[in-house]
Amino acid sequence: MGLGDDDFDFYRCYKCGRLITRYEEMKAFSVKAKKPGSICVCGSPKYSAANPRWYEFLLPRVIYFSCLRILRIA
Repeated sequence: MGLGDDDFDFYRCYKCGRLITRYEEMKAFSVKAKKPGSICVCGSPKYSAANPRWYEFLLPRVIYFSCLRILRIA
């Protein structure tokens, strides 16, 4: 599972509404994950593709993911 151009970059948890980046999704499904299959910190396994709200672009994890995308690392 990689970061492709056809993949969505951001997702939203159904239960708590937290924004989840593609990088966080990949880490949750990796072999080294602490809680495999748990995408969100609330423990909900359900999420869907979403656009970030204007203030969510200021979150450090969103800025980090955006920098990875700009540098073509992700």
